[in-house]
Amino acid sequence: VAVQADAKIVAGGRFTQMNGHARTNLARLNGDGSLDTAFEFSAAPLLVQGIPIQSYPVRGIAIQPDGRLVIWGESEDTGGASVSVFRIHPDGRLDTSFSPVAWRSKLVRRTLFGLQPDGKLLIGQSLVTSSQKTTSQSLIRLNPDSKLDQGFQAPDVAGYLRLLALQPDGKILLGTTTRFEDLELALSRLHADGTHDATFTAKVQCRGFDFTGSAAAQPDGRILIGGN
Repeated sequence: VAVQADAKIVAGGRFTQMNGHARTNLARLNGDGSLDTAFEFSAAPLLVQGIPIQSYPVRGIAIQPDGRLVIWGESEDTGGASVSVFRIHPDGRLDTSFSPVAWRSKLVRRTLFGLQPDGKLLIGQSLVTSSQKTTSQSLIRLNPDSKLDQGFQAPDVAGYLRLLALQPDGKILLGTTTRFEDLELALSRLHADGTHDATFTAKVQCRGFDFTGSAAAQPDGRILIGGN
């Protein structure tokens, strides 16, 4: 979910109805919880990896300062994971100035996103083998027009990427584990340009089979971590 400046709530997930009205994976509620019938994502039939973008279960929503919404969805099947990223106007219309981005891979285990205040979008992924051992991971940044930001050069981060969060000062927090069965969560931080921040390192004991979690940085610099 994401809350707009006017207190309306944009909700995403995997659904076909919202409050008795037909809605596919994306809807907006008024401040009192009733469905906002003026908002309906009804883009022209646009296929991403052969799938209409409305059909991707929504995994994340971020609201830009200008009110436009960046949506990312992920669909998994026996052939792997398909990930899509697109942007819509506040009324639900597809923003054609942002070319939808998508990719498909049998190795994608987790995809993380973070929207910066300047409209640039961070995308991090872990790629694993069938034996659940990490083979590689990537962290890239897209410009507001969805083109790759060539000026962002993130360093190689060892381990399995679990968390991605943005600090108010623009720095980027990453959380990794070295094993699929999590024993220790290592936190690292990048500067806004992707270079490593050597002043910050932390390790947190988190025991669990699949640490599917999230993190958020408070204005005072403290970090909230949640997960399974």
